[in-house]
Amino acid sequence: MQHAGPRSYEFSLDDKIVHGGKQSLRVDNIGRAPHGMVFQDLPVGELRGRTLRLSAYVRTRDVTGSRYGGGAMVTGSGSVWLDDFALEALPAAP
Repeated sequence: MQHAGPRSYEFSLDDKIVHGGKQSLRVDNIGRAPHGMVFQDLPVGELRGRTLRLSAYVRTRDVTGSRYGGGAMVTGSGSVWLDDFALEALPAAP
């Protein structure tokens, strides 16, 4: 997904730069939109009210934006590779 406007981010699977599997997700800035992002909707179910930890492998090249954030949101130019996402529910506090 990208910010409104002309196509500015390209999303593809990359089998050359990987961390744990056979492919990573590559996000390339190819235009002027302010940001592009990747997200995943999850059913809440048993996770409601729990503290969650999201981890991932992130590699960048030629990123010139002022920040990277939101788990998988890119602002500015350059390329980002994302791999090995893991979501875990942490034990409840005693």
